[in-house]
Amino acid sequence: MNDKPLNGKAYGSIPHLPGSKFGNRDDKGVDEKAARFFIDKAGKEDLIIVLEKLDGSCVSVANVNGEIIPLIRSGYRAQTSRYEQHHLFHDWVMDHRTRFEHLHNGERICGEWLAQAHGTRYDLDGRDPFVPFDFFVNDKRCAYVVLQNYCQMYDLDYAPVLAYEIKNGVSIKEALNLLGDAGHYGAIDRVEGAVWRWERSDRNLPIMMAKYV
Repeated sequence: MNDKPLNGKAYGSIPHLPGSKFGNRDDKGVDEKAARFFIDKAGKEDLIIVLEKLDGSCVSVANVNGEIIPLIRSGYRAQTSRYEQHHLFHDWVMDHRTRFEHLHNGERICGEWLAQAHGTRYDLDGRDPFVPFDFFVNDKRCAYVVLQNYCQMYDLDYAPVLAYEIKNGVSIKEALNLLGDAGHYGAIDRVEGAVWRWERSDRNLPIMMAKYV
């Protein structure tokens, strides 16, 4: 059994917007030019989507050669993790397998596993503990609408959308106002922040992501 079925990480890191708090020395920021596209003025065919940033453990569900595999961020199988929460994630995916068996070979859904509190606790009554925020075909990120369509079709929650703008950026202040203190996914504590997606609206092509925490 390959402990890293993708032969690499299941998910990378998202760079920070100016003013965001870096969590460790490996964190990176976007340059000033890119930041302006996110928060000020995007291009004519650009789409800026802002999502609530949920505070859990980054995990994925992948179809690798026909096998549905729950993964942790580093790319290892969740069932081999030293942390109990990842074993719970593996069990949850197996219990809800019918919601993931429509993934084609090479596709994976990435999201936050909220069953164990990190900085923010969540009331998950009536909500899934797994909240997808990204969709890949092999190593190619898909437009957010691809994730939304899959989740809507197969009864999965997905990260709440705060803003959806063509040609215009979304300022940090505006995003945080839309987020509020409690966000939109049952947060009990103050929410962590937001994630910006920069896509080409004419081609459903993701360009870059950034976050503010």
